[in-house]
Parts: sequence; C-alpha cells; structure tokens
Amino acid sequence: MNKQETDIFNLMFEKLSEQLTDIKKLLMNQEGQEHKKTVSLDLKPIRDIAIQTIEQYEKYSKALANGITALSKQQCQILSKAEDTHTEFLSLKAQKGINEEKKCLKIDIKSLKALSIFMAFGLSFLLSILLNINLIRQNGQLKDNDLKYQIIKENNGINKSELAELELLFYPERNKKAIKQLKNSLSK
Repeated sequence: MNKQETDIFNLMFEKLSEQLTDIKKLLMNQEGQEHKKTVSLDLKPIRDIAIQTIEQYEKYSKALANGITALSKQQCQILSKAEDTHTEFLSLKAQKGINEEKKCLKIDIKSLKALSIFMAFGLSFLLSILLNINLIRQNGQLKDNDLKYQIIKENNGINKSELAELELLFYPERNKKAIKQLKNSLSK
C-alpha cells in the first residue's frame, strides 16, 4: 500500500470515528428521555473515500493484470523455445544413434565357496598393494643410506656435527635440492 492509500484510509477512519463520537454524545444526552429524535448520520464523505479507494484499486489491479499477462506471454515464449530445443536434441540423438543404456556389473554369488574365494582374492590384492608401498619406502631408505655412505667415504670420515648436518638433509623433511647437489658432486 502506498502513502496516498494509507492517508485515504486514515482519513476515512478519522471521519468515521468523529461521527461515532457524535452519535455517542447524542445518545448520552438523551439518556432517560424517550428517543423521539432521530439521529442523522452523513455517510457521504465515507462513501466518496470508499469510491476513490475502489477506483485506485481497480487501476492497480488492471496494471497488475497487464503485468502478469506480459509475464505469462514471456514465459510461454521461453517454454516453447525450450520445447523446440528439446525436440531438436532428441532428433539429433536419434540420428547419431545414441542410446542411454545403463550398464552395470552384477556379481551373483550363489555359494559360500565362491564368496570366500572372491574375498581371499580381494584381501590378497589389498595386502599386495600395502607390501609394495612398504617396499618402495624401504628402497628409498636404502638409497638414502647408500648416498650417506658414499659421502662419508669420499670425505674420509666425518665428525659428529657433520653427521648431524647430513642427517638433517634427509630427516625430518627431505631437502631435495641439497640432496640432488650432493648426488651431482659425487658423480663428478
């Protein structure tokens, strides 16, 4: 509701309140007397305000209906474009011979023996992967130890501080650049 409509409603209720107050005063003055007098109430201002409000609402509702109609036309156009695109897609799909078959692997194990064999192969595969990872780590450790031995041998032995520095290159974090330089210096 905009400000003008709010003002109109407030004015209408103020006038109605004033007229009801007048009626109350008249009734209180006539208390104890016979009610031979009639009370006249002028509802013309309220009727005029109500008519203006109704006219404004009619204008508003017409504008709203026009807006909805325009939106509906746009939505219909968008929907028809989407349907056209979908039919084109389906026709292209049919021309290309694309099937939407879903393929799935189904293992039907009917005996306990087959299930146990299947589980044994799975566990052996997992164990094999874990052992290979462990072997790769051990080979890396052996290569590092070999490199350390070669460095010590080339330097005709080293003291404790040099050994500590050498160990820090490999542990706790590998310094790959320094290790690469050591390998290059040994190969020369």
